[in-house]
Amino acid sequence: MDIKIEKGDILLDESGNPITVKGVEEILQQIIIGTKIPKGSFLYNRNCGINTADLDFNSDKILKTLEVLMNEMFVGSKGVFVKAENIRNEEDKYIIQIAVTYGKDEIHREVIIDG
Repeated sequence: MDIKIEKGDILLDESGNPITVKGVEEILQQIIIGTKIPKGSFLYNRNCGINTADLDFNSDKILKTLEVLMNEMFVGSKGVFVKAENIRNEEDKYIIQIAVTYGKDEIHREVIIDG
């Protein structure tokens, strides 16, 4: 379980208590955070993060590379798998369609990486 973060802010319920996420939604949130920070910079999980400045987004292997990097964030976590399905470039950002599997649950979402 984790505290839900949206647009850089902690989300609160009507009583002012933090909203939490768990399961596949928690994994998705960790991926979104991981695409925004350099690998190794998150104190509680040094596997979290992607050094996006080092990536060649024009490579024909970029989807596989991103998939490997996203899955590295969850080394040691059982039942977690991330598949990078598609990528497109829009106005200096890359939008990656991913499938996140956690146990028996799966969701498909878009993740944005600033270019």
